[in-house]
Amino acid sequence: MTALLRQLTQGLHRLAIQPANLRLIHGTTVSKGSLGPSVPCLLGKTPASPLTRFLCRRQMATLEEMHRDGAPRRHIVRSRAMDGKPFMKGVVLKTLIKKPKKPNSANRKCVRVRLSSGREVTAYIPGEGHSLQEHHIVLVRGGKMQDLPGVKHKCVRGKYDLPHVKK
Repeated sequence: MTALLRQLTQGLHRLAIQPANLRLIHGTTVSKGSLGPSVPCLLGKTPASPLTRFLCRRQMATLEEMHRDGAPRRHIVRSRAMDGKPFMKGVVLKTLIKKPKKPNSANRKCVRVRLSSGREVTAYIPGEGHSLQEHHIVLVRGGKMQDLPGVKHKCVRGKYDLPHVKK
């Protein structure tokens, strides 16, 4: 495969051919200004020559392509500690009071939790007031706290030992 790539790039440089309608892997066509994939992109290698960089370059989609394909889908980033699961049960190890990043100043209530997978994470407790202590059971979901460094999980109110917020 690398020999084919080397031949392709050297041959095109020698002949000074524009990449107009080149047939590549899986029958895809790369023409000047198209979005088709090229050999180095499919191999996952960084393009070395200007030609391969040109073939791999991603260009802005046309209005027709945007209308046809719709908005680009954002994949949901799942927390590594949660093994891709949306919720996990955990046992409270200790309650913490964390200080937020710079412009904010209100102390945030957090807990250190051992998840059912065995991992330990710090989770934020949303809402005002809680009665969590060591050995209580909580349901944890993903969700980063913007102003708390290292806190990437939240506790779910109204499940297990963490009651709803009182009015």
